[in-house]
Amino acid sequence: MLGTLLGNHHVVERLGEGGMGVVYVGSHETLGRRVVVKVLERELSTLAARLERRRLDSAERCRIGRHALTHLVLRLLLAVICPAVLLHVTSAAAQPAPSSNAKIKAAKSYTDAGLAAQNAGDHDTAITFYSKAYDLVPHPILLFNIAQAHRLAGRDDEAADFYQRFLATKPTGPEARIARDLLAEITKRSAKAAREAEESREAEEARKTEEAREATRVSEMREPSTGREPPSPLPRDAAEPSRPGRSPWYRDVLGDVLVLGGTASLALGGFAYSAAREDVYTANNAQTSYRYMELLDGAHTKRLVGIVFASSGVILVGTGVLRFVMVNRRSEAHRIAVTPTLGGGLLTWTRSF
Repeated sequence: MLGTLLGNHHVVERLGEGGMGVVYVGSHETLGRRVVVKVLERELSTLAARLERRRLDSAERCRIGRHALTHLVLRLLLAVICPAVLLHVTSAAAQPAPSSNAKIKAAKSYTDAGLAAQNAGDHDTAITFYSKAYDLVPHPILLFNIAQAHRLAGRDDEAADFYQRFLATKPTGPEARIARDLLAEITKRSAKAAREAEESREAEEARKTEEAREATRVSEMREPSTGREPPSPLPRDAAEPSRPGRSPWYRDVLGDVLVLGGTASLALGGFAYSAAREDVYTANNAQTSYRYMELLDGAHTKRLVGIVFASSGVILVGTGVLRFVMVNRRSEAHRIAVTPTLGGGLLTWTRSF
């Protein structure tokens, strides 16, 4: 029946089927209105049954007409309101036209892969995935992710450039505050590195200048190439002044006496202290209190004598060592000699005592 012309009614689509027949949606060829066409069963074609069914059909058409009108009104409202809502959301977001679902899904896949690579420490791979995602969907947060990957990879200049691009597109929000803090830290670190590089360059220039001066001084000391033999070395007597002979430090009598006396005093002090400890041990095993007190008094006296002897020994040994040092310093002899050679000169320095 679809597509059939029944009088002025053109059958468009089938609505349903009941006990009396089949109901179709049609259109009036002359009026251009939508109508309901019902085809009855053959056994219901008698006049009485036809009249009764027509009454029921009229009531049903009124009900269907009300539903059709409501459906039509809703479709008109959606056709008018939806474009206005979409236009308002697009203008408020101030973003480029939304990408297709395929691009959004691909960009999300690239972003997830970039985050995984960044967590694994592969920052270059993360930057590659972030860049591909940004080419599909140019969202500002991808610029922030690229800047973070460059910073973690140690490339401060590239990181600063992407932080600035991110702030230019999204100057507010928590990511913007983080970007500003990191950008300030990178700027401070770059300034410090530039200052250290400048100091290193100045130090290198100073070193080269000093080397050039030293080379000039050495070249001035050399004899010009005239074919003459270099002068013979100076005699030893002329190269160093004569000094009166002095005895070595270990032959100093006073120093020897002081050191030996101090050593003996230390030995006596140690012996007296050991005896005092032995008396204390004996006193602890004494049978009477009188013997105990006697041993303790003797131990106290011996310990005091040991301390006196040990202190005196330390003083004497220290004085003797100081005496040896003073004698050694007075008997030192320094000699400096300059011997000309074919390539320049030879400087020697000797010390004896």
